[in-house]
Amino acid sequence: MQCIMKKSHIRNEILARRNAMNNETVEMNSIIIAEKLYKIIMENHLKNIMIFMDMKNEIRITKILDMFSDRKFFIPKTFPDGVMKVTEYDREKLILHRFGYYESSSEDYADETLIELVVIPGVAFDRNRNRIGFGGGYYDRFLQNLKKKHDILNSRFPLTVAVCHDFQLLDSIPSEPHDEKPDIILTEINLISRLFISTNSS
Repeated sequence: MQCIMKKSHIRNEILARRNAMNNETVEMNSIIIAEKLYKIIMENHLKNIMIFMDMKNEIRITKILDMFSDRKFFIPKTFPDGVMKVTEYDREKLILHRFGYYESSSEDYADETLIELVVIPGVAFDRNRNRIGFGGGYYDRFLQNLKKKHDILNSRFPLTVAVCHDFQLLDSIPSEPHDEKPDIILTEINLISRLFISTNSS
């Protein structure tokens, strides 16, 4: 319970700071991070990419859609029972969710095991790659179920990359055993990986 309360406190503080950001800073950070993500996609020859539909002052990671014409993009669709499924991105099928982000109106759900990169949102992260999301647990459950599918198929789990503004990256945040850590965290200043940490990365 104490861990949940600490997470809630951090979530409220970070969201208040993010909501107060000006558009120019959000745009500048988003461009830098999208360019970093572009390099990761190119260097690892990733073709099937799951992104999130950014909202408010989140990193505008949908900029990556305009950087590629030969990749297939997927976006999440959430359900009241805590399940998250994936649909292929189609601009013509986007509808506004009640929480303020876009998702697909399609009920043609994709095979998640085809995805090679999952781009993950979050409210706060730390240098040990722990993550605080919005409290719904959608990404934790999605990634845990995806791991089980890949284990059955004996296939490769996708690369997971989280994106955020640098002030959302803290020295330490509370974590729980079920929390899923991204492989990489990208900010406009830092790149933190399970293999290395690079500051002022380009």
